[in-house]
Amino acid sequence: MASREINHFIHQNRNAVTAFSLHQKFPQECESVAIAKQTLKEVTEELDKGAAKHAAATVTEASVTVARLEQAPNAVARATLPVIAAGNSTTVAVMEPEQGPDDDGPQEIAATEAVTQTEQTVPEWTAPAHTEIDPFDPDYDRVVEESPEIIKPEARPVLEPEKFAKPESEIQNEIGALERGNQELKNSLKAEISLPEVPAAPAAERQKALQTINKILTDAINKQNASETFHPVYLMTWDEVHQEEEKQHPVFPLPSKPGPEWNDEILHGPAGDVIRKASRFCEAHPAGMLVDFLVSIGNMIGRGPYFNVGETKHYTNEYVCRVGDSSTSRKGTGRDAIDSILKVVDDSWFLNRVSKGFGSGQAVIQQIHDPSIQMRKDPRGSGWTEVKVPGVNDKRLFIREGELATVFNLANRPESQASVVLRDGWDGKPLHNIVKGKDQSGLSNTLRCEEPHISISGDITIHDLKMTMPDGAAENGFGNRFLYVWVYRTQICPNGGPPLDWSNEIVLFQQIVKDARQVKHVSMTDTARKWWNRHYGEIEDEERRGRLGLAGKMTARAAAHIRRLAMIYALIDQTDQINMDHFEAAKKLWDYCEESALYIFSGVTAEQLKIINWIGQRGPQTYQQIRDELYQRHRFTEDIKADLETLVRVGKLVLKDKMYFKIG
Repeated sequence: MASREINHFIHQNRNAVTAFSLHQKFPQECESVAIAKQTLKEVTEELDKGAAKHAAATVTEASVTVARLEQAPNAVARATLPVIAAGNSTTVAVMEPEQGPDDDGPQEIAATEAVTQTEQTVPEWTAPAHTEIDPFDPDYDRVVEESPEIIKPEARPVLEPEKFAKPESEIQNEIGALERGNQELKNSLKAEISLPEVPAAPAAERQKALQTINKILTDAINKQNASETFHPVYLMTWDEVHQEEEKQHPVFPLPSKPGPEWNDEILHGPAGDVIRKASRFCEAHPAGMLVDFLVSIGNMIGRGPYFNVGETKHYTNEYVCRVGDSSTSRKGTGRDAIDSILKVVDDSWFLNRVSKGFGSGQAVIQQIHDPSIQMRKDPRGSGWTEVKVPGVNDKRLFIREGELATVFNLANRPESQASVVLRDGWDGKPLHNIVKGKDQSGLSNTLRCEEPHISISGDITIHDLKMTMPDGAAENGFGNRFLYVWVYRTQICPNGGPPLDWSNEIVLFQQIVKDARQVKHVSMTDTARKWWNRHYGEIEDEERRGRLGLAGKMTARAAAHIRRLAMIYALIDQTDQINMDHFEAAKKLWDYCEESALYIFSGVTAEQLKIINWIGQRGPQTYQQIRDELYQRHRFTEDIKADLETLVRVGKLVLKDKMYFKIG
């Protein structure tokens, strides 16, 4: 996706890129949109510096030409002076954004008038066309919308045919310019085209043939450029959009949104393969689909595999909260996409152990309570009778809510024990709910479950999350038991997709779940242990987490989450040992979750937080100090300014006398 966004940026600014003949260098040299912007900026500044030299060279060349023709023996030759002066530059097609001389030049002009006119019309250097639509101008979007044709200025032939005969040496120079220009145009073409042959002599015929080829190549480049213009909404060229529209199940990718950056390399192993296949014709974000699938498999496996942290056992259950800015994030769509495989891998689990709509903590325990023996008074008054109350044998419970706000509202009730029940459920600790009173049959309402295996997966918007998160969730650990995943619509699929054949994946994951249920302790390989020891300090860095504010508190169980995700990855790979690949895959997914939490709870990106913390440590800073000292001039200046403007707008910084101050 990143490479397409780089190309999108390049094509938006193609007038500048084309003028510098750099359009071939950009895709190879730019690893990100920021680097592409910086490269364009630097080259623009370099060309501007060369303006004076270019103008001086033009005037010198014109003066020499005038001096030579003033000595010509006839007035016709001297009459060519204004034509030469007006059309002095022989810059190659893709290098010249300006229009060439008009074809309708003067047919006859007195020699003295020609000299006078030449002296008065010495060509002045004009800034390249990129200044007419500066990509860094605040009005850039408006200008592009009103005048879309200037995004891709048409190429023009290297040399226009002239009305007057030229000396042989000048014709040879123009032939050389044509040959160089034609070669550059050929290099820019993505498809080969048929071109006429070029005679070796005479020079005039050779020049004419090269001009014809130049015109053919110019038209081909313009046609190619038109097909490569990017669509204003989709991350595609117009040509690609038209091709996609012809398909039965078209897919139109969308540009990424603000927030954490997703990379498909996070998709690891068989689980990653499932998500790649499911997301091909799905509008949901793959991050939300991946965590939902992993948490589902972890709950499906049950309370068997574990690892120890001291005396505490951690199992394969997890809690996940998918967060989007609105219903258009397609959170539920992603869940539906993977249900088609989950409900067949273990149909009993899908039908009986996946539930929602709980009204109390007791209702949660009711789904997994243990059997008990109670004493009930005989209604005939003859004493007490021992009653065996059956329990639920399957301790797996997957709470799957389309609106996770219902769970948070439940946990936020002052009289409810739901918050405690759900916290203990994540920990795998015994659940108790001691209540007064008895039911109609005379049995106690008190329930317990010694070995719960509870998982949660739900969807919510940022607004609802902040409004319904239980009081004290940041301090009591309720909030940091969740993985937070930022999701949004990644593509548009007007007709959905064709039915997917999951037969191979179903057989594979049925075997994976069966094998995993036989596993008890999950250990690490020696290589994985070294990896864990090396990264543990970084993962548990309390000082760094403290700088993250609320987001830091909501991600305080990083080590436990990474270990649990790595264990699930290992079991999916049908092994009872976590290796380094499992840790690295889990860490990549966790990094996305941590950056999601930062964006969700702090409203800033990682780079914006970096600026805030820098100013907090150093005191008030100017833009130049931030650019030079924090980023060492390695970040695009417009991106730094955009982040500073955002931080001022959201009240994180205040600008006074060109100094940025941290608020609070």
